[in-house]
Amino acid sequence: MTEFLNLKSRITLLEDLEWIVKSKDRVIEDLSNKILKWRTRKLNQEKTNPTSTIMPFRLSDLFNSNGKSSNYDIAIIEKVARESKSKENKASNIIISGIAESKNENTSDIEEDDKLATIDLLKELGIAPSGNFVKKAYRISKTRKENKPALLKVELKDKEAANNIIMRAKKLKEIERYRGVYINRDLTKNEIEVERAGRKECLERNEKLEYGQGRHKYGIDYSKTQTGIEYFWGLRSEKAANTQLAKCQELNEQYQILQDFITLVLSTSFKSTKYSQKWFNNDIKKLTKRKYKLHLMMRSRNGCLALKDEYKSTCKELKILVKLTRMSFEKKIALECKNNPKVIYSYINNQRKSKDRIRSLANRNGDLI
Repeated sequence: MTEFLNLKSRITLLEDLEWIVKSKDRVIEDLSNKILKWRTRKLNQEKTNPTSTIMPFRLSDLFNSNGKSSNYDIAIIEKVARESKSKENKASNIIISGIAESKNENTSDIEEDDKLATIDLLKELGIAPSGNFVKKAYRISKTRKENKPALLKVELKDKEAANNIIMRAKKLKEIERYRGVYINRDLTKNEIEVERAGRKECLERNEKLEYGQGRHKYGIDYSKTQTGIEYFWGLRSEKAANTQLAKCQELNEQYQILQDFITLVLSTSFKSTKYSQKWFNNDIKKLTKRKYKLHLMMRSRNGCLALKDEYKSTCKELKILVKLTRMSFEKKIALECKNNPKVIYSYINNQRKSKDRIRSLANRNGDLI
């Protein structure tokens, strides 16, 4: 029964994914037709009125213009779309620099050696790649500098895998054989240009600092402490953060820069510490996510009977799966408790766990404040 439910849930998930892909294709086709229509109309307008001027771009004007947008507006939209698509394609990629190249001459052997070298590196970071975790690994020949090995571009299974590797990349400096090896995100052309400009600005400001030599120059700030705080300029966001704040006069601009900096430094993801039942498995998790997604879709399409029926069916399927999984788990515990009674007591105690609450404050004598 459980296998049948698992198969049914997977088939439903595949059908859902197919529906999402088709809907996105329709949206892309509609946007392409709109852009083509706007471009044609504007070209005709320019032929009849060549002295027209370019107005500042506003997104609200674009969707309320009924096809009367300028070439400048259309170019902005196309550029944003290309940048967004490029970011999406590169989200699951990483770039590894400093890792030795293969000595084989055959192209297929070189790619296989690079893939194995990537897997060895990931194992050192505490990641156990399996299956298609590493889809492809190949060299970017144009990036070769002097005697240094070319950059290694690695395509991973998904964006989460790339983020996990980037978070652990700092451990490489603690491993002797990987000192001088660095892992970075696969940036778009625009992101590379922005980062290059930021590094250039930081380098220029560091060269003006008073103390140290070469790449180890630093300054001392006496504004906060009498002894002073040593500092140097590093890349934080699109520009050196302090330079941006110094150039801004408007309070709103300063606030936005600080918000961007906080977003860059502080991660929005965190490790969940919420207690979950021991019988909770991946099948229940997937079905729960599907139920939540159907709930959102049902709310956005008010009155859709097909979605409502599918939502009810998924809720019923999830309820049955939870019941069967829990019964199977408790049956297993009942069999194990003959040899190890602590198993059943541990399970019972876990059912009685409650959320932590804010406790009262007390002084040194123990009296409540």
